[in-house]
Amino acid sequence: MKINLGRTIQMWRKELGCTQEDLARHLSITVKRMRSIEKGKEDIGFWELIKVSEYFGQPSEEIWFTCLDSDDYEGYRIYKKLKNSLRNRNLDKAREYLEQLKIHPATKSSFLKQTVAWGDARLNKNLKGKEAYDEFCEILRISIPDFDESKLAEYRLSHQEVRILMCIAKAMNEVGNKEASIYITETLLANRKRLRTSEEDEAVFLPVLCFNLSSNYGRLDRYEEALRVAESGLDICKEYNNFWHVPSLLLNIAYSHYFLGEKEPVYKTLLIRAYHCAFALGRDELAENIKKYAKEEFGIKDF
Repeated sequence: MKINLGRTIQMWRKELGCTQEDLARHLSITVKRMRSIEKGKEDIGFWELIKVSEYFGQPSEEIWFTCLDSDDYEGYRIYKKLKNSLRNRNLDKAREYLEQLKIHPATKSSFLKQTVAWGDARLNKNLKGKEAYDEFCEILRISIPDFDESKLAEYRLSHQEVRILMCIAKAMNEVGNKEASIYITETLLANRKRLRTSEEDEAVFLPVLCFNLSSNYGRLDRYEEALRVAESGLDICKEYNNFWHVPSLLLNIAYSHYFLGEKEPVYKTLLIRAYHCAFALGRDELAENIKKYAKEEFGIKDF
């Protein structure tokens, strides 16, 4: 499917101070073609539009939903189901949708090639450490061929690219390079206003970034920083009205207060809040773990 949205794309680009060269590079097309698309002389492909929409953090459904042909709609339906299954950690379903996506004609697009590669790597339980780091870096270079970690703050990243970077940070943790992992997570959070992501996606991954960063600080005995980031994560949960990660963030706050030498009533109150919040969210296993930690690690006998 081809869609003529040149003026809209040009408006998004100019509003955000993005050059035609920047956008052409992101889409893996020539600057000449980018100019033709904006002038309406060439149509943009459906999956190129998805990349543009993610790049600018725009709700693409509002633009093209009524224009989809049956093949486009089916491909996008599978893509969304895969994305939601990974988000909800329903890995069996994610594998099912990933296999469907692999054989769909739409996978010829660079966007879906990256989606499939990331999904495969994400679902591979044996992919860890240095091997995982190399694999996810290679996947990231599908959309950012000249990716340079030292210039991370300069990139306008899509949701998919943020998720891949989170996997890279996790792999760095696994090989013991916590400082490098912290650098990636810190940079993503510090530059959140430059990310080209929707509010729906930010509501999910920003609290995770805060939890991961807080946990890393704690592992390095940097408890004041761990406390600050975890509390920031709670504010983000409230901002986006998504409370799924509140129990985990409260647990990190309790740990930080404990290791900073606060009195028991301070961290005990936080643990109780985390416990009840986890149960209210239907996270029974986490709730039981919090109760276990309270007794075994914090020494609270009457929890």
